[in-house]
Amino acid sequence: MEVPGLGILVTSDAEGRFDLGGLPAGRYALKAERLGYQILQGDLEVPGNRDFIVLLTRAEVGDPEETGSVVGRVTERGNRALEDVEITVLGRPRSRTLSNRQGRFTLRDVEPGLIEVRFVHLGFAPRTAKLIVQPGRTVEVAPTMVTQPIELEPIQVTVRSSFLEQNGFYRRSERVAGTHFTALDIERLTPNGISEVIRGRVPGVRIQYGSYGAPGTDLDPSTGPAAGTMARAVSRGERSCVLSVYVDGKLEVLNGDIDLIPPEHLAAIEVYMGMDVPIQYSVNSCGVILLWTSRGG
Repeated sequence: MEVPGLGILVTSDAEGRFDLGGLPAGRYALKAERLGYQILQGDLEVPGNRDFIVLLTRAEVGDPEETGSVVGRVTERGNRALEDVEITVLGRPRSRTLSNRQGRFTLRDVEPGLIEVRFVHLGFAPRTAKLIVQPGRTVEVAPTMVTQPIELEPIQVTVRSSFLEQNGFYRRSERVAGTHFTALDIERLTPNGISEVIRGRVPGVRIQYGSYGAPGTDLDPSTGPAAGTMARAVSRGERSCVLSVYVDGKLEVLNGDIDLIPPEHLAAIEVYMGMDVPIQYSVNSCGVILLWTSRGG
């Protein structure tokens, strides 16, 4: 049982009982998760009935013993990537890896169930996160490490299917080339459209806004989107050209407007320019935007 807003994470006992302790008055998001069951999310009113029942529904899985994965990015304060962090699943010494230059890591072939992942780096206070790995699925964790043992911000955990891994997102994100945004990155930016995620954050790309019915109109990019406008990504090179857009691996027209898909529906975004475009998406020599929706998994 987890109360993400307060950083509270507790485990039920053999009879299924749990105690969240004394919570201050308010409304809190509550998440319940167990191996082999669907994740349950809801709201908890405090003060309210201290005794309540949480009903979980069994999840449909192919092989309950199929291993899963843990992926993520380790940072220090200021969202700076932290390299060479030792990441270990406690009690499973073979499940061990180090973060790369971008702070990213992958733990593969992790046995399903409740696990504790420990993050250790010389000069930083160790971090530990409790996670539930579902069979055949990927858990994403984004720990922030600090240089001294002070009160820490809660670790954000997102559970999803192996859809992104099967489509090569994590493999490509470990490359230096290209720009990558995960669902956590998009959520932190709280954008009104995909164009706001890309604008100013992808080298060599600018966002062109134009009125509906006049796609050639180039409005002031600094003004951002307005009612009745469309957005498309254009290269900054001598030869301006529009980047192709793929949704869940399929080339899409989107009527020229990348903001037709709400950002909250996305699990990840990839942007590549010129020679950095992956060969399977190289129909456009200008560049490409890969949009992966949460519906894909």
